[in-house]
Amino acid sequence: MTYSKQSANRFRSNSRRIIGIVLLALAAISVQHVSANNFDDEKELNIFIDCSSCDTYFIRDQINYVNHVRDQAVADVFIFINSSTTGSGGRLYELDFKGLKELVGIDNKFEVSFAPTATSDDHRKGLLKKIELGLVSYLIHSNVSEDMKVNHICPRRLKKQPMFSPV
Repeated sequence: MTYSKQSANRFRSNSRRIIGIVLLALAAISVQHVSANNFDDEKELNIFIDCSSCDTYFIRDQINYVNHVRDQAVADVFIFINSSTTGSGGRLYELDFKGLKELVGIDNKFEVSFAPTATSDDHRKGLLKKIELGLVSYLIHSNVSEDMKVNHICPRRLKKQPMFSPV
């Protein structure tokens, strides 16, 4: 059986198309497999906070670069905050951060304590600072990381030191 030149060219052309389609399908499958194992950096971080003694309205208002969810099942990070009274009459907060889904295994624990004379504003601002600090290790896996900037103020550098001494 002999094939015409035209049939052979058509066969090669169709073969190339089929091979191209198969290669594209394999590439798409491998890309989906890689992204399923990593946190989607285009996605905003979903956090769930479990704290009965926190001002959650203040926290939600101040930490507006994440999604605050009400269902723990859709959260990427679970934050459990427990408070107890200290021996001196102050308050101790224990913050337990747990990574969920793609962030599983990234866990942090923090404590913050307040004197008995601390105001409720001191409590909520101090807790906010620790929550933001605890979220950093999760935010670096999200789309927020592109806009993050670390700013550290060293108390020793706040004092003005003369560059030279007058003669």
